[in-house]
Amino acid sequence: MSPSVPPSTDSTLMLADGLRWTELPRSLRRWSGEVKAYTITAVRDGASVWRLGGIERRTCGGGLRLKRPGAFFRTVEVESPSAMVVLDVRPSLIERLSVGRVAALFALTQVEHAATMERFLAVREAEDREAALVELLGALAQHAGEREALGRTGTRADVLRVRRMIESQLATTHSLQELATVAGVHPVTLVRLFRAEFGLPPRAFLLERRVEHAQTLLASGVSAADASARCGFFDQSHFQRHFKRVTGLTPKEFSRIELASRAR
Repeated sequence: MSPSVPPSTDSTLMLADGLRWTELPRSLRRWSGEVKAYTITAVRDGASVWRLGGIERRTCGGGLRLKRPGAFFRTVEVESPSAMVVLDVRPSLIERLSVGRVAALFALTQVEHAATMERFLAVREAEDREAALVELLGALAQHAGEREALGRTGTRADVLRVRRMIESQLATTHSLQELATVAGVHPVTLVRLFRAEFGLPPRAFLLERRVEHAQTLLASGVSAADASARCGFFDQSHFQRHFKRVTGLTPKEFSRIELASRAR
């Protein structure tokens, strides 16, 4: 199973070669995944806490989130249903446009500035979308000049191998020793390194990703029983217990709120 990153939908538009715009409706869903492009996400409303590069941040409506290719993010808490717009910019487009200071710009990770949000939203409607993108990146670069970059060099390769193994086999429960063997470190060391990067030990991370994938299935109309089985939970009781622990809701309550949010 793949990580639950925002999928392409009917509301996805290719604004230009290497420039994709995706609108995600109001939802309580959690997202996680490894980013493949330079990504700017606008939170239109709602609020949630997310983790990137070992640091947790809270974003409310009007905020922008920035991620570099190869970065892994995950939602930690959804405080209220959020509607988002995701702008993916391929590295090849960044190179062609000769945008400078890109590394420092995307190290910002979060910007809360009304005028910059307006520049973001203007990209879709602009006659020259590439020029509008350059203006947006220029505005973000100004924020980068005002704020200290995080300066992280990325996830350790051994921890990365374990995370990708967990994500690719969500329905399989590997022992801590098995995961430590994949990383080539002692189990205690793996727990410490994994928690430092992703905020959770490996088993708790697996359970969160299972719940996250179950949300995706429930939102698409799959029954709770089928979602439980497909995500690797032992039984309905096990599924409901962990689903409520992670989300604060039962699967039935989540489905009802999700449908109501989309109807607005």
